Amino acid sequence: MNNFSFRRMAGFCRLQLCSTYFSSPRKTVPALVFLIVFITGLSFLADEGNLAGMMTVTEDLIQVLISFVILDLYRDLTSEDNAINRMLVPASPAEKYVALYAGAAITSAVIIFSAAVLGSAIFTAAGHFLYPEQSDSIQLLFFRNGGWGWNNVLTACLLTTGITWFVPFARRNMGRKAWKICAAVILYMAVLFLPGILKAAGAVPAGAARTATICIIAALIALNVRWGYAMLKNFEFDRKGND
Repeated sequence: MNNFSFRRMAGFCRLQLCSTYFSSPRKTVPALVFLIVFITGLSFLADEGNLAGMMTVTEDLIQVLISFVILDLYRDLTSEDNAINRMLVPASPAEKYVALYAGAAITSAVIIFSAAVLGSAIFTAAGHFLYPEQSDSIQLLFFRNGGWGWNNVLTACLLTTGITWFVPFARRNMGRKAWKICAAVILYMAVLFLPGILKAAGAVPAGAARTATICIIAALIALNVRWGYAMLKNFEFDRKGND
């Protein structure tokens, strides 16, 4: 398995998704509906009286939920408690790693589509009965005002790819070398928020700070993907060494 195989990757992705989310639609669908209704209900408590603001809060909360999908899939990938140990499935680390992101993308698409349909229906009903003066401005969640902007897409990618390296990094250093975790978080945040800090201090103009932030986020996403793959390979090597 020296060469990357799209067929093996797709098969592994299907195996993982069927065993985690899509094996029992009777359980998955009610759970998804409950989550969307619950998150939408929270937004009504967070920004009462402003439907546009409540829809934004709902989109942000759904984005956080999507970011944790890959965390659950990564846990499933590295867990030894499954009936079929994922690391023993005949696929290369690269194929498993790409399958991890493919599974997260598919699951996220399902969540976003479900939220757009169900959440928008809830807001439409609320606007009709509770805020009739605002009902004309209601649009589909995630597809309002031309859809997600680059800021939303980059933030979602940054959170998702960051989880794949930070979780195994923290797991390996928990207890023995906790200072490494703290140092990594501080350094990561310092690099990420450096343009904003310089802007607040008046050292750089707003446009330059925005451009620098976008470039830094793009670079961090690339590093996240590389570090996440290295962590997965290290996990597989350590596991084999402990057999």
